[in-house]
Amino acid sequence: MAEVTADPNQSHGKAIPHADPQASSLCCPLCPDNDKSQYVSGATYLSGFNSLEYRLRNCANCGLQYWTPLKIIPEFYEDEGFEAYAGYHTSARPFPPWALPFFDRFPLRTGKLLDVGCGDGSFLARAEKAGFDCFGIDLDERSIASAKLSFGLRAVNRSTLEDYTALCRDKGIKFEAITFFEVLEHQDQPSLFLTQVLELLQPDGYVAGSVPNANRFLAGVDRRISAGDLPPHHFLWFSQKTLETFLRSKGLDSILVYPSGNIPFVELKMKASRLVHAMLHLDKGRPIERLMRLLVSPMVLAAAALLWTGYRARPAHLYFQARAARGLSKP
Repeated sequence: MAEVTADPNQSHGKAIPHADPQASSLCCPLCPDNDKSQYVSGATYLSGFNSLEYRLRNCANCGLQYWTPLKIIPEFYEDEGFEAYAGYHTSARPFPPWALPFFDRFPLRTGKLLDVGCGDGSFLARAEKAGFDCFGIDLDERSIASAKLSFGLRAVNRSTLEDYTALCRDKGIKFEAITFFEVLEHQDQPSLFLTQVLELLQPDGYVAGSVPNANRFLAGVDRRISAGDLPPHHFLWFSQKTLETFLRSKGLDSILVYPSGNIPFVELKMKASRLVHAMLHLDKGRPIERLMRLLVSPMVLAAAALLWTGYRARPAHLYFQARAARGLSKP
């Protein structure tokens, strides 16, 4: 593996061989009690949001890739540390494609549903129309405000999962379904997160959600042109096998995990445009730039077609659902 020494003007720099003396003392956030786990140092990344250097770790036991220091920064979301949150705050983002399988695959059609990390409430609004009694929580107060204003949702609140679990415990509230789309990869304590989720779940209830596919098409390129899959936004990178292993380790059964959530072609064109601009360095103000700009349109279309084909083979996200065994939700 290698360390990436970040240029202060760039997200990434050149790779330099590196040995990590602390790697052997780390605990994997998914399997901390497994004494057979081995931890391999990865790259480093200097965040432009908080100027903190993060190091990529790899667990040889479960296959999880994760960044340290592993600590959520709530301000990142309200301060729009990643551009997507500006869309959440105005409900301007399209319906998330990674949530679509829920409406075809989920075994329940009614019941109390809690969406953890509900964002602007677009999923909850659709689930409510489908027949669920919907509730939601999110760390981002501005997204909660958007959910109430744009979709008329009332049972949504700014809360940590820990506080919400305590509140529901005191009131004896349980849910038939709990969803968390694009949430696990943000967690600094994913095992505790899922334990708290299961405490809120009815016996034989179901969970569902999604995560970015660590093995998606051009994942490495994507991470070089965008900080969206890097800390302090995303801390955990899941493969399909790692995700299945994690869900099974928490006692869940009837586990379904499969690639999903492909991006619409219009969004792929936007991604392709960013990729082409980065490749041609069109922000450098060079004399040849006018000529290079003539190449942009056909290159963007070609790149978008390549992305479309590649994501069909290795999709961008992993949808999952699983059932809690009877009695599993007890504290």
